[in-house]
Amino acid sequence: MAACALATACGSGAYYAEKPDHVRAELRESTFPTFFFGSRAGDSVTSVKGDGTVVWSILGEDDDQLIRLSAKVTPDGDGTRVVVDVLPPAGRNRKRVEKGLAENDSIATLYRTVAAEHVDSTLKDRDFDMGKVTPAMMAATFANMPKISQQMSDAGDEFRRQDAEKARHVPAGEGNPGGNGGKFGDPMDKTEPGPANAF
Repeated sequence: MAACALATACGSGAYYAEKPDHVRAELRESTFPTFFFGSRAGDSVTSVKGDGTVVWSILGEDDDQLIRLSAKVTPDGDGTRVVVDVLPPAGRNRKRVEKGLAENDSIATLYRTVAAEHVDSTLKDRDFDMGKVTPAMMAATFANMPKISQQMSDAGDEFRRQDAEKARHVPAGEGNPGGNGGKFGDPMDKTEPGPANAF
């Protein structure tokens, strides 16, 4: 039910009783939740386009944009209608993410759902409700399970290759009591979800 409600908000938009200027100001001052985009995501930067659309740019390493989320704010009677969308980033990641969004609708839907819930929780002054995002998150996970499994397999192969390479350089009799020196979960780092490697 929550997914259906947010799908409506993503498509035709959601109506709010406040005036557009007030809605835009509230969204401009909000901080977008970047934890949905993996540990590579750092800060989010908010800007307002010439037509009044609010845009959140999710930044990664070296402040490169990973992805952008938008909220188009338009008058609707005595109130405001807000339509969210997901946009490819500006810069070097643009073509790859643009292609990925076009080919992977479940990920695009997830990000739109996150944006819709961020807008709704901000304008209604309530906590972000993970329950409203969970259905889209599960759908994206199942849709991408084959790719995730392949990434995990590739990461495991690379881990074992590096381990074998290190073992060849250990002098006879010394062993390797300290293990491979990596952190627990290192191979999984390569498979963490997020726009940096979701496509």
